[in-house]
Amino acid sequence: MRYQVQPSRVGRWLREPLLFGWRRVLFAVHGALNPQAGASSASGQVRLTRDDLRQLAMSGR
Repeated sequence: MRYQVQPSRVGRWLREPLLFGWRRVLFAVHGALNPQAGASSASGQVRLTRDDLRQLAMSGR
């Protein structure tokens, strides 16, 4: 008896590596075109306005 693989599984195994490869390419291109996209603030500080503080006080946090 021969084991048969369903066509949907074969198609999925063929598509997933291709999608993974394209995601890596797009991620690399995005990083090259936007080098500051993932950069954090140089000071490492969070700045809050008075309105931010007022909203935090109203929410009880």
